[in-house]
Amino acid sequence: MKNDHMGSVTTVFKELNQARRAILQMIEAGIPAGYISLVIPERLQQTVLAGIGTEFPTHCIYPLAGHCATGLFADRLQRAGGSSGEQLQLLKALQTLGYAPEEAGFYSMMLQDAVLMVVVLADTSIQLSRAQGLARQHEGIVFHRERDPEEQNLPRPSQML
Repeated sequence: MKNDHMGSVTTVFKELNQARRAILQMIEAGIPAGYISLVIPERLQQTVLAGIGTEFPTHCIYPLAGHCATGLFADRLQRAGGSSGEQLQLLKALQTLGYAPEEAGFYSMMLQDAVLMVVVLADTSIQLSRAQGLARQHEGIVFHRERDPEEQNLPRPSQML
């Protein structure tokens, strides 16, 4: 299974049933179960893992300070965290994995009140698009950054005259 050069969709769910339905539909839509990872607040780990079912792997539990991670995302965290023995904070871990600071902050903050974060690592844009659509369909919360007009290559008002 690939785990380098893959894109990702990260979604936070406030309800376990919404996350479970989204995950099952992702698998039905052709996203390999092994590409779906979870980040769970430590206080909810047993409840979430029992409630999510056994339809996809929850191997490679990787401890973060206050959270645990599963799957390919856990593998990436383990490589990024090194062997210092110190548990990474979620915010720092996400930034180490290439999340922009505002995106890492968003997910770290959202996970304080949520049940779990689902990270889908995929090697095609079709899988990523499906994962994002299904996550949103089941009320998953996805980071969205407003762009400046310059970033969108839109003309500035001064250029429109």
